[in-house]
Amino acid sequence: MEENHELIGIKKIRSGLLLLIIISIQIFIVLIAGTVALFEVITHMSSPNATFTSSALGFIEGFLNGNEVPIILLPLLIFSIVIVESLLGLVGMLRIRYGFRILKNLGKNVGIGRTGATLFLITFILIGSSFFGPLLLIALLFAFFGVILLGSGFYKLGS
Repeated sequence: MEENHELIGIKKIRSGLLLLIIISIQIFIVLIAGTVALFEVITHMSSPNATFTSSALGFIEGFLNGNEVPIILLPLLIFSIVIVESLLGLVGMLRIRYGFRILKNLGKNVGIGRTGATLFLITFILIGSSFFGPLLLIALLFAFFGVILLGSGFYKLGS
């Protein structure tokens, strides 16, 4: 029965890490697409006779030629993507924390990983509540130490 609980804990950690990896890839894609779209919009605004070089961004040309409302909605779209990705990040960290808790209850010496996940959860909350100021500095310190503790927990999990 203990083997079953150990597998459940490892599966929770694995699914949480997989979720965080997928989120990182999605954020990278959104950042690249946003940068290219911003470059195209700035290029289009600087010279009105310019044509778009990328057919994938043709929808922005329609927005610029037709009406200005969809351009205003673009930051709202990006904001909603950030909110969804943040919530998925919280779910991933909660899964990792839960997996470490299961393994710690079985007598494994991986409690430090759970502490690191908790520090990361505090980081998400602090960054969500304050983008500037001293809380952001505290959040970055928690993230730094959380990554170190998570890495130590993963090292102990593998040995």
